Amino acid sequence: MANQFLLVLAAAGALQKPQTPPRRPALKAVDDPALNSLSNEPLTHSVLAHDDGAEHLGDVGGAHLDTDLSFFAKSRIAFTPAQRVALTANGNLQRVLSAYHNERVTIRVLSHERESLGLWRRRVVLELADRPACVARSSVVARTRTAIEEASKGGGLGQLFSELGGKQEFSLLEVARAEATFSRVYVLSNAHLVCHIEEVMPLNLFEDAFLDGPAWDPTGVFLDGERGGFASSR
Repeated sequence: MANQFLLVLAAAGALQKPQTPPRRPALKAVDDPALNSLSNEPLTHSVLAHDDGAEHLGDVGGAHLDTDLSFFAKSRIAFTPAQRVALTANGNLQRVLSAYHNERVTIRVLSHERESLGLWRRRVVLELADRPACVARSSVVARTRTAIEEASKGGGLGQLFSELGGKQEFSLLEVARAEATFSRVYVLSNAHLVCHIEEVMPLNLFEDAFLDGPAWDPTGVFLDGERGGFASSR
């Protein structure tokens, strides 16, 4: 009798509708003040909105891109596809320029001054086929003794990060455009270093005229502490 009762219960359970797992609540739209503030900014620069980090891009070397790349579609500033590639290069701008032009890229260090233990101010020029292609200034903060020793040698930041190894964090803070140049401000960091970098490049960097025409003169780019010709966001 007990066995028959158990069989009846089992049959009744089989007839019940399977339980559907509860649905996750829909995510609300994000009201991003950094992106919405673009309506009040001049057309010459924009502060980037941080969103999903674009981790789906799967950058080699464990680099993390802390930037919503859909920003370029929403921005009122017009950049060419090649310029967007340069603006989002996470420590590999030399390779991007060399691959595009099929020319050697070298770094000329203008200044490399240590302000205190573990803190440097740098200015460098990236030269493509012996022509200035990018001028950059940066603040480099060492987090470890190993980083202090390596950073003291000078050279390019890309090579420095490669030498130290580890996962890199790349945060693009601002992109800008002036009459003859375009630029970006970003932070590149890992367990050893934190670098705040400003880079300025000529608008014709990815045109044939860059190598065939007069060379770009970056002398006055950081005149009086600001990027000349750009509306300041600070």
